Amino acid sequence: MPGLDGFGVIKKLLDRKVPLPKIVFATAFDQYAVKAFEVNAVDYILKPSIRGAWPSPSKSAGKD
Repeated sequence: MPGLDGFGVIKKLLDRKVPLPKIVFATAFDQYAVKAFEVNAVDYILKPSIRGAWPSPSKSAGKD
């Protein structure tokens, strides 16, 4: 994401007091997994992935 990463987006939403959506991170960098769950991500998917073989986000992403 040019100029802003997922954590930056979350910060902007929180600064504006916007309710956070359910967040699923998809990245090639495993070192951010703990931080992602600290900001209440419901799933963390590591890339690269074989085209067409993306794992489904966790079932908790679909719960209200």
